[in-house]
Amino acid sequence: MSGEVRTFTAGRGASSLRPIFCALAMPHICLGRGGAVHGTLSCMKITSHGLSQPVHIRVAKPAEVMAAIPLVNDAFAVEDFFQGPRTDVAEMKKRLSTGTFLIAKHDAMDHPVALVYVETKAPRGYFGMLSVDPSRQGTGLGRRMVEAAEEFCRRAGCTHLDIHVLNLRTELQPFYRKLDYIETGTAELHPVSGLKPGLKCHIIVMSKAL
Repeated sequence: MSGEVRTFTAGRGASSLRPIFCALAMPHICLGRGGAVHGTLSCMKITSHGLSQPVHIRVAKPAEVMAAIPLVNDAFAVEDFFQGPRTDVAEMKKRLSTGTFLIAKHDAMDHPVALVYVETKAPRGYFGMLSVDPSRQGTGLGRRMVEAAEEFCRRAGCTHLDIHVLNLRTELQPFYRKLDYIETGTAELHPVSGLKPGLKCHIIVMSKAL
């Protein structure tokens, strides 16, 4: 994709660049420290605060998505320039009708430690709402979730992947640049009713060839 800067209108953390997409079945994935995702997905380990624990990433069931709402709100508490929680039941139900959530757990009975939303419509895919349990941030789990989203989109026939980051989250652009995403456009944030007075916020579109 070229470096041409485009301007769109999009909702907070959502992609209005795509129509409604279909979910794609995905096998169970086990990822870990130092292990990139390949065609044949291997099981490795990721170290969290000195403890070596396997992290299993798979498509989330609707009930699991709803149960992960506190995780998402905790992960996005850093966005204190917005009033109110990051998400709620109504938004998550809407996203379930347009895309897929990937969830990370240490085992089948464990609480979720990470979640990411994915939409696919070949040749482009989109991911957003990347949420990692605050106690596990900085362990590499966020990178693993991005790799899982990328593999999910590849299997759906996508050749490029897009993400929206907010200009007020200045730490995110360097993070995604390290994962080979580049700035390709901007988008208006709409609606902005939850933004605290006196602040200006817009979306930066970042993309990557898969």
